[in-house]
Amino acid sequence: MFEVVRAVRDEDLPVLREIERAAGQRFREFGLDQVADDEPASIEQLADYAAGERAWVAADADGAPVGYILVDAVDGAAHIEQVSVTPDHQGRGLGRALVEQAAQWAASQKMTALTLTTFSHIPWNRPLYEHLGFRVLADEELGPGLRAVREIEATHGLDPALRVVMRRELDRAPTATVPAPILVRQAQSEDVRSAAEVYLRSRHAAVAAIPPLVHDDGDVRAWFAETVFPESELWIAEHPSGTVIGLMVLDGDFVDQLYVDPRHTGVGVGSQLLGVAQSLRPAGLQLWTFQSNDGARRFYDRHGFVAVEWTDGAGNEEHAPDVRYVWKPPPSPPDRGAP
Repeated sequence: MFEVVRAVRDEDLPVLREIERAAGQRFREFGLDQVADDEPASIEQLADYAAGERAWVAADADGAPVGYILVDAVDGAAHIEQVSVTPDHQGRGLGRALVEQAAQWAASQKMTALTLTTFSHIPWNRPLYEHLGFRVLADEELGPGLRAVREIEATHGLDPALRVVMRRELDRAPTATVPAPILVRQAQSEDVRSAAEVYLRSRHAAVAAIPPLVHDDGDVRAWFAETVFPESELWIAEHPSGTVIGLMVLDGDFVDQLYVDPRHTGVGVGSQLLGVAQSLRPAGLQLWTFQSNDGARRFYDRHGFVAVEWTDGAGNEEHAPDVRYVWKPPPSPPDRGAP
């Protein structure tokens, strides 16, 4: 489990290279083998970042690095040169915690923004950063430093047509603390009751937007214990305090359930859960939601889902009109061959 964001130490440097290699393998899913095969920064380069106090790691409970971030000063802003998290720790908010550490450092240096370059068509790249408050910069907004970054990327074989430059404005006052990330993990048997309670609180609180449950609370708890947990994938979002604050149920390529405790909505918990689903099902996902649930529909629209089927609700227990959404990853870029 995640424990702390701290400065990089000398003994961490070889591990950072392994983190980068492991994280890069996911790009093969989108035909970007050259990115997956790219050699990580050298020990010497990483040591320079560490010496300049511009490198941090996310360490697990044993103190071992499971993610890291490197920052440069570019055009008067803190430019995120690299941020990577090991695949088995992705979807838990570690990338966000690292970005917030960079924001804290930038504010302490009297900088007013964070910048980065990333892929536009990769679900855990541009969409994630937009969720964290970044926006895409138009070409005329780029300073000389960012233009140079793009030119260097192009010389390394990164297609500029697939890349975007992003910026997030900061307050000048340093951030007091780095928010502790939410842990997303597959539920264990001892989590089932807590997940059922989150589901019940969420459903009861949403009655203004969706129909009420047709089963009593006891039946719902039994359904989670006897059907949901043994027959599907039950994932939970766990607050640093250990409290379950969100849940997701996956059944094949369907997101059967996705609910966040009403006391913790609006802070990205649902996005983290859905991001895990997209990572686990890179070929695509689908789900049903009620037509009356405008908030959920806007949420799925923002995350790249498309409404493809509307029904009168004859197929659901509530007999309320529903809509089926489908998410497909963007197509892989064509193989352009040798230059």
